[in-house]
Parts: sequence; C-alpha cells; structure tokens
Amino acid sequence: MRELGGLDILVNNAARQTAQPSITDISTEQFDATMRTNLYAMF
Repeated sequence: MRELGGLDILVNNAARQTAQPSITDISTEQFDATMRTNLYAMF
C-alpha cells in the first residue's frame, strides 16, 4: 500500500448456493449455511 499510495478498493468475495427444485425444498441447515457464507461473512 505504501508503494502504491494507499488502498482504493477491497473485494471480499465468497458465495454458496444450494440448488433445489423448489425454495420449499431447502433445508434449514442449507439455508443457514448459505446465509452464514453469503451474508454474515460481510459483517
């Protein structure tokens, strides 16, 4: 950072998705794992 004059942007990228025929087929465990990866990790 010192050599380039600072940090302008930071990209933190991770994702998880479980494919199911219907949203009602997603288990609680699958939903929780997806939210932990896709949403909670940002905070």
